[in-house]
Amino acid sequence: MSGKLYLPKEVVNILGISGDLLRKWCEEFNIITEWTGTDYGKGHRRFTKENLETLNSIKKKIHEQGWSWDQVKQWRNGEEMTINDHVERSILEKKIDHLIEGQNQQIEFNRILSEKLELLTKELISTQKELAIANKEIAATKQQMIEVKTENKDLEAYIENSLKKRDKVLLENIRKTQETLKDNSAEQELNQNKQNFEELINTNLKELLKQRDEDLLNAFTHTQKELIKEQNQKKTLWQKLFSN
Repeated sequence: MSGKLYLPKEVVNILGISGDLLRKWCEEFNIITEWTGTDYGKGHRRFTKENLETLNSIKKKIHEQGWSWDQVKQWRNGEEMTINDHVERSILEKKIDHLIEGQNQQIEFNRILSEKLELLTKELISTQKELAIANKEIAATKQQMIEVKTENKDLEAYIENSLKKRDKVLLENIRKTQETLKDNSAEQELNQNKQNFEELINTNLKELLKQRDEDLLNAFTHTQKELIKEQNQKKTLWQKLFSN
């Protein structure tokens, strides 16, 4: 064994014929090839450069020159060729070759179509599962938004109650302070205490209002993030659906 050996699929690609037609030509026209096994005809067929040239000549005689298979056999066996006697048979054999090629192409088309249908079915099932998961996530997001709104209402109620309690304490302290005023000294002291008390109240009120604003801002930011997340999930889902 010397020189490069060609696989059947390489020969098929080079000659532009089907695998079935290649096997028929090898059998009908006695193409002696190499084999991967130790005995002839055992293992897998391998083609030499000479085999490739012979097959190419056979292809030209049949497909271009209109030879019949019997004429090719006579040529291979070194016999005298009778062209006129085999014209009709040559035409029939060419039709058979074309039918075999067409049948092989149809089989390959059906195989590819079946694979594509199977792939589309799997993708559809996967998309349905993803859609179901997305719907669950959307429902969960809506529930979280409801909970956030409830928490905001609770926070507002808490702040309002705190302000009412503060006002009540403030009024009570003012009333008690006024009752204790009896002279100028007491009034001056009251004014000082009142000023200090007002500063203390203003400071506490500012801190309370600042805390309330921060809580409301955090709640609003959280709600916005949840809404954006939901919109992105919907957008991704629609992109997946329409891209397929």
